[in-house]
Amino acid sequence: MLEQGPTGTHIGPRSWVRFDLRDGSRSRWFEADTLRVNHEVVLTSDGPARAPARRLFVEGLRWDQVETVEVNDFDLGETMAGVTAGSALIVTAATAEVLLLAVLESMTEGRIPRDLGITRAAVEVVAGKALQRPPEHPAARAMTLDASAVTEPDVRPLFSSEARRRDLVLFTVSTEAGVDAGLAPAPVAGVAAGVRIDNFLDLQLGARGVLTPATADQLARLRSVPFLRLALHVDLDAARRVALAAGADFAATSEETRVRFLYGVRVRVTDRLQLGLYPWNPVAVNAFTPQVPGPAVAPGPSRLNLLELSWLL
Repeated sequence: MLEQGPTGTHIGPRSWVRFDLRDGSRSRWFEADTLRVNHEVVLTSDGPARAPARRLFVEGLRWDQVETVEVNDFDLGETMAGVTAGSALIVTAATAEVLLLAVLESMTEGRIPRDLGITRAAVEVVAGKALQRPPEHPAARAMTLDASAVTEPDVRPLFSSEARRRDLVLFTVSTEAGVDAGLAPAPVAGVAAGVRIDNFLDLQLGARGVLTPATADQLARLRSVPFLRLALHVDLDAARRVALAAGADFAATSEETRVRFLYGVRVRVTDRLQLGLYPWNPVAVNAFTPQVPGPAVAPGPSRLNLLELSWLL
């Protein structure tokens, strides 16, 4: 994180970064994943550790020259549109490749390459669009350093391999608890695990304990209902501390199907811990006709009020 006032600014491997210097000059834009740093300098990937010994100058600057660091990473509307369109393109390409492979394999008796490159090309197109360089400032210039003046040889990449992976895919494990404020209010609890893709799309599998209240004809009972969750995670600030969640849970048992319309607010407490609040989420319940004689018991409307605790890996 690069602190910028009280809110902070998120910087990831795919962010673009530039430096405003104390002398009033400004560097060009760098992709953050290409930067290599130590306590003394910041260099591009072509720093002294990779440069030929005869090279006297490298592109980079000293930290004591830097006044501010600008990060171009967060554009809510453009990010949402780009991720949605990119995800649709990749899924369409993957589906087409699977179908085409199946047809070709049946026609050639398996004598075809296993990778036609369609999905890979779609990913490259989407990634190339996402990583376009911001427009350069007219006064931007290249910064050069005397390689022999760099006294600290331990220059390392700004991001670790784990940071690069977490920028694309977060593994999520969550637990939730609350109240089903339906016709007969009852406590509920559940667990789920899945992935968050590109800090935007959540896919999870889980199970929720549902307590059926006692009636005149039957005792109260606790049932485990498995569900599939598909939701959008929309960051609201540049530090990615507060986000909106919107989506749905799809659940089914031998007795009924349930669709929960999920919406709420998520707060990133730490880099790995997230707290979610989901007030008054409506649940549509469709009870199947019982196999035993007698009328079906309508479950009535359901409204989930849940508090969620998630661990981001």
